[in-house]
Amino acid sequence: MSNQIYLRQRKLNLKLPHSITVIGCGGTGSWVALFSSLLGIKHIILIDPDNIEEHNLNRQPYHYEHIGMPKTEALKQLLLQLRPKLNIRTYQIYATYETLKSLNLRTDIIFCCTDNHQARLEVNKYCKEHNIKAVYGYCYSDVVGIETPEEVEQTTYFGTGYTQIPQYLFPNVQVAILMWLIALNKVNYTSFECNLSELFSFNRGE
Repeated sequence: MSNQIYLRQRKLNLKLPHSITVIGCGGTGSWVALFSSLLGIKHIILIDPDNIEEHNLNRQPYHYEHIGMPKTEALKQLLLQLRPKLNIRTYQIYATYETLKSLNLRTDIIFCCTDNHQARLEVNKYCKEHNIKAVYGYCYSDVVGIETPEEVEQTTYFGTGYTQIPQYLFPNVQVAILMWLIALNKVNYTSFECNLSELFSFNRGE
């Protein structure tokens, strides 16, 4: 790998984690993983139970030839195209406390990007017990946001899925960027939620 790739980045004195885990490799997690590879993270773990479907292609970086493949394997292909020397492990499983425990998962940071609230609770439990930093980002309906670990424990309702226009038009790169800024301690880790329609003064046509 060329030493020139990170020449400018070195001047920022970023304290990058040695390894990261992305749970949920869809609309948010796929971009978190891509940014991780571009930043120079050397060890990446990808966890997601799903396969690529055609409707994923308008907001996720996958290709037509990936349709039908596990998201984890398709994403691994994309990351290795960007950084061939990456060390990547993939698991096509649901993230639960027990599955993470069975993997004996050891990682510096977990980016939890699943839209399943029960999974977030179980990831949170595992992270607390093993002293692993976790960042929780989400997108549902026309809302994007960040949850702290404390808020994950308190939340009793978590959206109804992709039902509004903005989720079908825009990749969730804004959440992925914010999650990485939190991971790098460049912004305070506080809960955040924003309606995209309000943020962009977006008026739907009749």
